[in-house]
Amino acid sequence: MRNLYLVLGALVSFSCVVSANKLAEDKHFRDLEKQSVKCSVVLVGGKSTILRYYNLPTRDRNMLESEVKAKGVSAGNKHYAIHKVKECINLNKDFKDAISRQLDISTTNNG
Repeated sequence: MRNLYLVLGALVSFSCVVSANKLAEDKHFRDLEKQSVKCSVVLVGGKSTILRYYNLPTRDRNMLESEVKAKGVSAGNKHYAIHKVKECINLNKDFKDAISRQLDISTTNNG
């Protein structure tokens, strides 16, 4: 009976180690995943624009909207504050808002 407990204990320990290793491996690969996103924003003053971010770590995606708003936009020597982040999506997706979709199309074709 004692041997049975030792075997069961060893199996449970091994199972925990395998699960912990798998979890660490999944987290590591999730941290390495990259994605490209675009954000529809409204600048202070009312002008709308599309910002694009390439090869952004997936783990940073949750904080993207707050970081975009905090950093603002620089163009040349000017810095523009962001009033509102309307939507951030994967680069290959379409915005929900019709104005953002049209702006995205026009900036993609011109720039």
